[in-house]
Amino acid sequence: EKFFSAAVSAESRLKELAADAGLTENSWSEVDAAGRRILIVVREILKDRTESLQLKMLEINLSIYWMSAGREKTMTLQTFKAVTRTDSEQEQLLKENKRVAGGA
Repeated sequence: EKFFSAAVSAESRLKELAADAGLTENSWSEVDAAGRRILIVVREILKDRTESLQLKMLEINLSIYWMSAGREKTMTLQTFKAVTRTDSEQEQLLKENKRVAGGA
């Protein structure tokens, strides 16, 4: 019962995060309505493959922790999201690419 409840809570929160249009690289923790601790890590992946594109890939990891039979249990869920780069992010990538190309 606790496992199922934690899984539903984690999946629901992961869907909320994936639907967030303003999601950026970050990490934080929070507590759900049932008192379970949730650790969230969002990071950019595949930079070398997407640096020339207008999008970037984010990896979203969510770990949920709860107590069962006197022991801490954990479950980790992961998903990916493609997001459009902001103009400033695209400009920064171009600057970095020019710097690297000029130094080679």
